[in-house]
Amino acid sequence: MNAQLYLVPKLGLHRQSLIIKKSRFIVSISRAKNPKEARDWIKTIQEEFSSATHNCWAYQCGAAKSNTQIGLSDDGEPHGTAGRPILNTLLHAELGEIALVVTRFFGGVKLGTGGLVKAYTELAKLGLNELETEYVSYYKNYHISFNYQEIQSVKYLCLESNIMIIHENFDENISFTIALDEKDKDFFHEKFLSITNGKGIFTPSLS
Repeated sequence: MNAQLYLVPKLGLHRQSLIIKKSRFIVSISRAKNPKEARDWIKTIQEEFSSATHNCWAYQCGAAKSNTQIGLSDDGEPHGTAGRPILNTLLHAELGEIALVVTRFFGGVKLGTGGLVKAYTELAKLGLNELETEYVSYYKNYHISFNYQEIQSVKYLCLESNIMIIHENFDENISFTIALDEKDKDFFHEKFLSITNGKGIFTPSLS
């Protein structure tokens, strides 16, 4: 395997709206390749709907189902009733590199904590159901080589970073072939060198 495909939102703004017990909810979705890009886009939605009661949001900027680059905010709603349901919906979707904001204009009827969780989950799902997507792949294969005493630390780094180990070879040293997202390459390389005290070998795969 030389690449791993996953779905992302097509470029541009995707938006749906819904009325729930007199409150108007608007869901806005965009592609976001990293947390800074996500937060910058979220800020534009907050400015667009500056008169809204709440602009609750979450983002997931890694590959589909990855939780290594995430963020969320309830933006004044009771703790855990908005940002977390949105994020949970994103993490269970077959999507990556996504930021989602649910804007609420309060209509005078309180929903209660259970009602809020249901509403924000419903809006996130509504947005995802109508979302136009496309496949991307930034994954390339790399070879890493290291000493036997470092194997547990290296395996934990791969697990923590959502990196797939494709092949393992045990010889004088251990060598792995891994599938690595290009945008995470520098971060992984730095951590790998730290674990191996600068002696680990990290090279692109030719196959």
